[in-house]
Amino acid sequence: MILTQEKKNGIQYTPDDLSLFIAQQLKYYFLRENSDSVSNQKLKLLDPACGDGNLLLAVQNVFKDIDYQGYGIDIDQKAIHIAEGKLNHNNFKLFSADYLSLIENVENVNLFNQPNSLNNEINNIDLIIANPPYIRTSILGAERSQHLAKLFNLSGKVDMYHVFLKAMTNTLKDNGILCVITSNKYLTNKSGKNIRDFLSDNFKILNIIDLGDTKPFSAAVLPAIFIGKKKKHSDNSSVPFTRVYESASSAKSTDSIDKLSTLLKEKNGIHSYKGHSFKVTSGLLDASVSDTPWNMATFAEKEWVTKLEKNAHKKFGDVFDVHVGIKTTADNVFIKKNWKDLDTNIRPEKEVLHPLVSSKTIERWQTHPDNLNTILYTHTIKNGKRIPIDFYKYPHAYNYLLEHKQQLAGRSYIKKAKRKWYEIWVPQQPEQLANNKVIFPDISQQAKFVYDDKGYYVDGNCYWLTTKNDVSNNYLLLATGVANSSIMEKYYNIKFQNVLYSGRKRYLTQYVKNYLLPDINNKHSQKIIKLVKMICKNPNDTKKLEKSINSEVQLAFNMQ
Repeated sequence: MILTQEKKNGIQYTPDDLSLFIAQQLKYYFLRENSDSVSNQKLKLLDPACGDGNLLLAVQNVFKDIDYQGYGIDIDQKAIHIAEGKLNHNNFKLFSADYLSLIENVENVNLFNQPNSLNNEINNIDLIIANPPYIRTSILGAERSQHLAKLFNLSGKVDMYHVFLKAMTNTLKDNGILCVITSNKYLTNKSGKNIRDFLSDNFKILNIIDLGDTKPFSAAVLPAIFIGKKKKHSDNSSVPFTRVYESASSAKSTDSIDKLSTLLKEKNGIHSYKGHSFKVTSGLLDASVSDTPWNMATFAEKEWVTKLEKNAHKKFGDVFDVHVGIKTTADNVFIKKNWKDLDTNIRPEKEVLHPLVSSKTIERWQTHPDNLNTILYTHTIKNGKRIPIDFYKYPHAYNYLLEHKQQLAGRSYIKKAKRKWYEIWVPQQPEQLANNKVIFPDISQQAKFVYDDKGYYVDGNCYWLTTKNDVSNNYLLLATGVANSSIMEKYYNIKFQNVLYSGRKRYLTQYVKNYLLPDINNKHSQKIIKLVKMICKNPNDTKKLEKSINSEVQLAFNMQ
């Protein structure tokens, strides 16, 4: 894929309406936090990735009654020139520079103005407003990426906004205010723990606004606004939040909003914005705990979750192992719809071909066998261990693989791992794939859990559950009913909140293993198992049976 320079640099300039809202939030919280001791000195305000100046222009319009000196820095010299045309030169000094290089005192930085004093001027900043780049640091190259990770004590998959958050905190003076828009991933992802830790340790968190799938930017990024006062070891157990996501429910026809800033100020409920319905949820979250996602739920929602968890008997992780599907790294070779189209001498033997369930062929409760692809599987079990198949025993399959040897053998990671050139890269365990299991897609708008007793293989865009040792197969049937129920959908929406655009959810291991199960021995659980079996036998009755399952799940958890 060819990237524009903007995409390569993670550039997404802030729209006017959102810029104005962020500037208003910055002013409001500055005045609120300094109501008793507003300084007579001129404030220092910084945007370290100012782009073409939209955020600073909003500051200029909002901060008319406040004495400040503004600084704008951006690596893009053309963007700086555009910003210069927008802003009052008496209030702002603009520089073409790499902010991250400046604060780590790297030499040879290209500056327009005052090159000898900029490093000093951008220290002890009172106010920071920013929309830093949203890209992996790895795009900068291994050496630079590793240097930034070491400099700012970051580990794992590091985004540039992680680096900027730490760098801006270093630049900000004690009790200074930070108002920044970033990706919202750190709020709910397991990998966001380090940033959640850092923000909670270094700020009194004043507000968090998850913009969800309101799509303020053209790129496929879900943004969030963080507002904090630099103050170590603050009590962040009760932080105000607002969360806005597209909803399947309809808003009132008279409730039509044309500005995102207006939508973000609305009360809890469903509102119409740009022809779509959005649910606004506001309340208080506990940001003092970082091991789990920062849960943006109302008090009523949290009480409901607490009751459900109290009434649960087990978690999925207690009785199931969660697996990801097969990853071939050469789908065009290993996966086909119809192998019969090939010439006989290169048509793989049926013993090495297996029906494959993928996210496109899975629906709620069922898969359609006629729509399944078939995978040429390269592994078998010998003496309890997974080994590559000896394809000399399957000459037609081997002839087929030889036709694609250049592509398959060219996978450098295969060579490095000293694997056979024709191997699937992540084959999983074939004996487990052949067992009964529950399959579900990684990404979906709604729960799509399917009980499989046909030994289907599973594609890499899906996950699957198998029972742990000595666990009854009935748990798989119970899990299918519970996971597809309206109660577990509600639990996911409140507890995990990992929503992509247009209501699509990520059904990741870290979430599904924490799904809840009622006592399998109570009469309602037994009824759920029977109902799931009935759906498996007669999918035509799904709607009627699904309604009964929802009712039984509610009773099984004693949530009526």
